[in-house]
Amino acid sequence: MDLRQLRYFKEIVDQGSISKAAEVLHMAQPPLSMLLKQIETHYGTPLIKRYRQKWEITEAGQMLYNHATHMLQQMEMFDVKMDYMMQGEVGQLRLGVSSSCIHLVGDVIRQFSQSYPKVELQIFKGDSEKLEQMLFNNEIDIAVILAPENSEQYEEFPLTPSPFALAVPKNWSNEIDLEVVSIQNLMKFPFISLEAMEGYSMLENIIYYLKEKNISLNIVAKCKDITIAQYLVAKEVGISILPKIQLGYVDGIHFVDLPELEIAIQPKLFYKQEATFSPICRNFIALFKSNT
Repeated sequence: MDLRQLRYFKEIVDQGSISKAAEVLHMAQPPLSMLLKQIETHYGTPLIKRYRQKWEITEAGQMLYNHATHMLQQMEMFDVKMDYMMQGEVGQLRLGVSSSCIHLVGDVIRQFSQSYPKVELQIFKGDSEKLEQMLFNNEIDIAVILAPENSEQYEEFPLTPSPFALAVPKNWSNEIDLEVVSIQNLMKFPFISLEAMEGYSMLENIIYYLKEKNISLNIVAKCKDITIAQYLVAKEVGISILPKIQLGYVDGIHFVDLPELEIAIQPKLFYKQEATFSPICRNFIALFKSNT
């Protein structure tokens, strides 16, 4: 039994006669009568009892009718879902966002969810090193992360870079003259250091710069996550040199520009070329680019 046979049988029952069903289906009556006989032969039982002026559906016929109705409804639903999927309106998108880039995606995620409410967004958070590896392993579709040194295997879209600045707890303002600040006179304070990540040279660049200035750090904590580093500064664990970005704990932090420190983070949108085969990914990438 195929869907065509099920559709024809259902139409016969719905119309109450083969002749009326043939009219609706725009076909001759004899082939439709033959089709009904073939189905009855296939199952070895009458599906419709015929009388002189009327006919009635048998128990087996009713079971087949119910099955045909269900299958045709399922096929219609599948066609609708397939159409939605081909338009990128239903499915799943796996998005990786590093903690240092979370402030760049909020508006885009909101607009995407409003435009495509049937697309499930699965969001992964972590440091850029981890998320780049997940993108490489096809565990996520798109990553918004800090640009690694080697990214030739990806398609990319650059976002606004953020310079590094000195992050000082606001309550320490009385101890530090923020108007005449320099790195040299701040190294007596406890320092929170960003930890090195494979494929990223930010920390090495900062350390190299400080070594050139003959500055040794009083490191009290290390972490890869910029959000955690900001939190520790806000809680007065120490000072740090961090990207000047608006994350969750900036209310307790005073950022001091360091013009002599010419280092910045470069966030980018990364995806593999094959991601563009997915309508959902294409829709998200296009929306992201139009908002930047």
